[in-house]
Amino acid sequence: MKKLILSLDNVSFNNTKQMLRIIDENFDENPLFGIKIKPSFLMEYGLSKIRVLKSTFNLKIMLDHKLFDTADVMEDQLKFYVNEGVDLVTAHITSLFTPKDKSLLDHLVGVTLLTTYGEDYTDTMYGLDLGSTINRFFVTAQDLGYTNLVCAARDLEIISAPFSEINKFTPAIRPLWYQKIDDQKRKTTPKEAMLAGSDVLIMGRPLLQFVNEPEKFIEAIKKTVAEIEGV
Repeated sequence: MKKLILSLDNVSFNNTKQMLRIIDENFDENPLFGIKIKPSFLMEYGLSKIRVLKSTFNLKIMLDHKLFDTADVMEDQLKFYVNEGVDLVTAHITSLFTPKDKSLLDHLVGVTLLTTYGEDYTDTMYGLDLGSTINRFFVTAQDLGYTNLVCAARDLEIISAPFSEINKFTPAIRPLWYQKIDDQKRKTTPKEAMLAGSDVLIMGRPLLQFVNEPEKFIEAIKKTVAEIEGV
């Protein structure tokens, strides 16, 4: 059951390879749906490294670019990344972008409201409460033809319809054993996220704290997978 994306923010290419190899060696079936990287990874290591990771570990690559530009520029960027082997590219729903080439929609992941924002932000920016804002994002994404969205798992409990045709990628996953305070406001445990209707969990910091401790890293992933499978 591949329900987990490993978010590799600020992780080197060598450490990335090491972690992915450790996962491969410790699971009969790799639990990862894929990995998430930032544009800074591409700037430092180049697209050739993306192809190495993809071919070596047979994983999906999500580029968290959060595209926001004119429609033509966004389509050119999206097409370029897809042609270079990137599977999924994030773009802000507020751009109201939909590609002319409809085949690109399968590679596009709409970003709703960042998980670092809460009700105070939606009130200031949109004059709406959190629930109304989230529902507007989902309806807009559906109207634009998106089939993939990044959203907080907690948001799935307040949307007005199931939007079953949309794949929900949910970040800000914080297991109960992870007690560090960070910038995430709308966070959930893996179990809560699955029960809310998440399709794929995006998880970084709780796992990356063990980047140089292989045994603890694998144990953390096993506990996370057990929680997902237990729902």
